[in-house]
Amino acid sequence: MEIVDIAVDKYNKTFHSVTKRKPVVVFLARSQRINYQDIVDFKSEDHANVKCEILWKQKNQIKIHNAKRKTPKRYKTDDVVYKKNKQIKSKDKHLFEKETVAKNNRITITTTSGKGFITNVSSVAV
Repeated sequence: MEIVDIAVDKYNKTFHSVTKRKPVVVFLARSQRINYQDIVDFKSEDHANVKCEILWKQKNQIKIHNAKRKTPKRYKTDDVVYKKNKQIKSKDKHLFEKETVAKNNRITITTTSGKGFITNVSSVAV
């Protein structure tokens, strides 16, 4: 149990990669301040700074992950699409099923056969 206490203490005194601060300072506001109001002000200011840094990091991560994102293709009624046949057990069945678009939702489409599927993953327009 003593090893866990040592590990937690060492972890709490290391710098966090996002906030660039030690958890002891962020959560417990341990500092050299003497006045209680100064401690409260320091803690609220520090929390505001940490929040800003986290939001900045999140925005950058979203920007990185969305860099290659494409908008789904918009299909019109009566467009022909091919849906991949996932239940192929023999070589004599077709790899794709021909479908006709009945309704275009924002991300998915509904075909005349009543099947709906995601447009940007499982279909190819002709």
